[in-house]
Amino acid sequence: MPFKHVKKNKGKAGLDRVSIKQFETHLDENITRIHQELKTAYPTTALRVYIPKGRKGKDHSGIPIVRDIVVILLPIGRQAAGIPANHRADI
Repeated sequence: MPFKHVKKNKGKAGLDRVSIKQFETHLDENITRIHQELKTAYPTTALRVYIPKGRKGKDHSGIPIVRDIVVILLPIGRQAAGIPANHRADI
């Protein structure tokens, strides 16, 4: 199950501020909602965080919401995102 992979990585909450633990609390409901939304849903905006880069400047990174990561790991979500089915997801 893709959620187990997401949980194993111990990621941070995204823009919706839903943590992995919160997502898991209502896992069945969230997975059902994902299946219903897959036909029309688009990825949400990622939470932008800035990471210090040496003495000068910062680099930025985007943290997606847990739901979007789970969808990307689902075979149908990977296909919708244009990711080849045999591509290994090391998220």
